[in-house]
Amino acid sequence: MHIVQIHAARSWQASGLTQAAEKRDKKNLEQVSSGDVLVNNLRFVAQGFNDDILWKSMPWYAPLGVLTIPLACIGVYFNLKERRRRSLIFLLWLVAALPIFFIYDLNSNRGNSLYLPIIALAAIGLVGLYDAIQIRRTRITIVSLLLAVATIYSGVFGYDYLRHYNGLLLGTPYYVGFGQALTHATGVATPGEPIYISSQINILHRADVTLFFLKADARDFQQHAQIKIVDGTYRVESYRNFYFVYQPVLATAPSYIAILRGGEQVHCASTQLLYRETGWTVERCFHPSS
Repeated sequence: MHIVQIHAARSWQASGLTQAAEKRDKKNLEQVSSGDVLVNNLRFVAQGFNDDILWKSMPWYAPLGVLTIPLACIGVYFNLKERRRRSLIFLLWLVAALPIFFIYDLNSNRGNSLYLPIIALAAIGLVGLYDAIQIRRTRITIVSLLLAVATIYSGVFGYDYLRHYNGLLLGTPYYVGFGQALTHATGVATPGEPIYISSQINILHRADVTLFFLKADARDFQQHAQIKIVDGTYRVESYRNFYFVYQPVLATAPSYIAILRGGEQVHCASTQLLYRETGWTVERCFHPSS
């Protein structure tokens, strides 16, 4: 009887842990999705995987171009028609990735598992279309037209990218001059001294910009970063001695380095100016010793 009670207690405990894990996973999924997930994702695909985020894609340009998705649909048709085992792997890959359309909102990062099978299927579609056209002149004309469209589209994109993209980026989280300010801050900071990153950089990309200029090791970041899900997005709170949101450790430390943008200020007992260039200031913030 005692053994039965112990077994029942363990079963109840395991069931409780499973339910708690399911609630946690459901909450996390709800936090990275909003509205009608399927409709949002179909719109994302229809835009050629353009998520309207400037630092990921150019306005008016689809990352996969204007022909990739239509050709991929043709590739699916030829895959099913000819049933070639070697090329069927790409169709199976695409099918295996389809459940994400119903789970969370996609963007150019979350949808990267779809890129390779779609590109491969588009190539299969182009080759299949070429082989299916019997009249040689028509075949050459259609393929030449498709290649011309792709070439012109890519050429216009390249022109806009080289001429206008840097100007557009001035208003994005990748602010010009931040790299120099970060280099100076890390050079003057004492070992272990906290470094605060400006709140005038978009919170979603404060860590991204910092890690880029630090050339941080990905494994080291995974081991030493503090991350939370806030309002449906992953937010990096800190990485080693870099703090991307104001935390109590900054108020209790004898001093910390602050990288500030524009007229941004921090509240300290006293400050020491360490660096100043157009748009950026690096200061050491002192607190009175307890």
